[in-house]
Amino acid sequence: MENAAGTHLLSHLQGLGHEISWWRRENLEVDFVVRVGRTLWAIEVKSGRDRQTAGLHGFRARHPRARVLLVAAGEMALEEFFASDPAELLRG
Repeated sequence: MENAAGTHLLSHLQGLGHEISWWRRENLEVDFVVRVGRTLWAIEVKSGRDRQTAGLHGFRARHPRARVLLVAAGEMALEEFFASDPAELLRG
């Protein structure tokens, strides 16, 4: 699911000036980090039962002004994420 989410982000954000990467420090990681101008987004994709978000917490500790998007059941559903335009989603 992470690969599909990355493809979705890249296909919609390519050429719009967004920087897309990932983040890892020691045993903490965030699936996608997107910089939109001066705004930093941390995006975590959870498709199974594992709902650990320690990576998001670690990232926010280092980047407290970052915005977070959790794509998971009970948050933003995978179907909703894939039906969305990431440029619009990450605008606000």
